[in-house]
Amino acid sequence: DMQKCNTCTCEACARTTDLALKFIGHRGEYAWQPLGHRRQQLHGPEVNKSFRLLKNHVPLHEYLLLTSAVLDQLDTDSRASYTPHIEEYEHVGRVECGYRPLSPVWEAAIARERTRVSREEARLYSEVTLPTGIDRTWRMLIEPESIRRLHGLQDINIRTGARGTELGAVYTCQYADPHREPEVIRVTESDHAAVHSVVYETKSTGPLYMTAYLMADGGVTRVGTAWLWEPGKRRRRFTRNSVKDRMNQLNDRLLEMARSDPLGSGSARRPEDE
Repeated sequence: DMQKCNTCTCEACARTTDLALKFIGHRGEYAWQPLGHRRQQLHGPEVNKSFRLLKNHVPLHEYLLLTSAVLDQLDTDSRASYTPHIEEYEHVGRVECGYRPLSPVWEAAIARERTRVSREEARLYSEVTLPTGIDRTWRMLIEPESIRRLHGLQDINIRTGARGTELGAVYTCQYADPHREPEVIRVTESDHAAVHSVVYETKSTGPLYMTAYLMADGGVTRVGTAWLWEPGKRRRRFTRNSVKDRMNQLNDRLLEMARSDPLGSGSARRPEDE
């Protein structure tokens, strides 16, 4: 979400998805202090304690750190999941707290995420036949410049997946239309020259899931794309018409790129509503 909401192109912001998450929780008294004519900020010893806790000795990369003032509000089972910890600061003194790793939360979220859309469960399905071999067709789906052309992007920032592979790669997409939100494309499955799954999201729409199935057929390649979007309460949602437009655009641009190959021209089948 931080990456989707950010349009800054500086190096620090471009590395948002590489940053570790560290949460500090504290409970105590505070006051509001005027800051200029229109702003206020929290003020007081307990606020200072919270900021000091950002510099700590927790032996984890990503974690949730709660002070005893917060831990005392939890039930026994929840409190037991935190490892006791003590920090000590000049002018603040001893701070009793507890921490727990965030990795199980992240792993559980990943485990729940959809990685593939089958043709049977897709809301829309289409198939296009390209006059290219399966290896070149595969590269058209995963190479950065091809992705930029396929989606009509002005600019694309890429974070490669695990060990430099496509799986887990994140593409932050900037469109030429200034009124169109930046979009994030994440690769959720990547089986070389066979299956390629992504999820599209913006700040106010998504998720939209798409799985491309590649099938070699002599000197040509058939590419079937299965699309699925789920209902929700966001302000703007993907609709059947908007997804069909996106699907047709993808097919047209695949054909346009493939027809530059000397093997000849391809053909497209009409999309099917599943």
